[in-house]
Amino acid sequence: MEILYIPLAVSIFACFVKGNAARNLALYGSLLQVALTVFLLTKFKADGSYNFLFQKEWIPQAGITLKFGIDGISMLMVILTNLLMPLIILSNWNKNIDRPHLFYGLIAFMHF
Repeated sequence: MEILYIPLAVSIFACFVKGNAARNLALYGSLLQVALTVFLLTKFKADGSYNFLFQKEWIPQAGITLKFGIDGISMLMVILTNLLMPLIILSNWNKNIDRPHLFYGLIAFMHF
C-alpha cells in the first residue's frame, strides 16, 4: 500500500509549497518510489499468483471486499511508471513554469 500512499502524499504537499521546493519534493518522492519499486522487485515471486496482497472488508453486509495485488504484468507496469516519473520531472527541470506547485503536484498525482 505504500506504493500508493507516497505519490498521493507528495501530490498533496507539492500543492502547498512554492517554487522550486515543489519540484524538489516531486523529484525526491519519485526517487523514493523507484527505491520502493526496486525493493518490491527483489521480493517479487514470479509464480503466477498475486504478490503483496492487500485485502480489506469494505462493505461486509453486502460481502464487498477491497483487494489489491501485483501480478507479473502489473509489476512490469509499476516498474515502467516508476522509472519514467523521475525522467518526466527532470525533463522539465530548467523550464520556466508559471505555477510549479500545481504542475508538480499534478505530476505526482498522475503517479498515484
